[in-house]
Amino acid sequence: MKKPVYQVVAGFIEKEGKFLLVQRPFHKRNGGLWEFPGGKVERGETLEEALKRELKEELDIEILETSFLERIVHDYEDFQIELFLLKVQSFKGTLTLKEASNFKWVNFASALRLELCEADKKLIQKLLSYKGMSNFSG
Repeated sequence: MKKPVYQVVAGFIEKEGKFLLVQRPFHKRNGGLWEFPGGKVERGETLEEALKRELKEELDIEILETSFLERIVHDYEDFQIELFLLKVQSFKGTLTLKEASNFKWVNFASALRLELCEADKKLIQKLLSYKGMSNFSG
């Protein structure tokens, strides 16, 4: 039987040489693991529309501008995700956790020491291979 495939969008939000990760709610699948904020793309939405909706729901911020950073495909045991990472160029509002259990501003080295969702770990490792991201690796 073929696994369902979900399109997921996540935001790369940076501040002072670090980027934001959120901890999944403990009562949900992969509860307690860390990931980029975001969620499933709904039918008819563009990636940017989905990210704007998700980050408003999760962090109570309004995304003003994004740019595409990366795409990966990851197989979980019973489904597959196509994960798109968009860089949040600008937003307004104050980050307020509405769904996640916690959040951290991290660099790549500290991110890889966290218990990450497998797809996000794969994405972070891919980003680390870019020379332009090396300023986050300290």
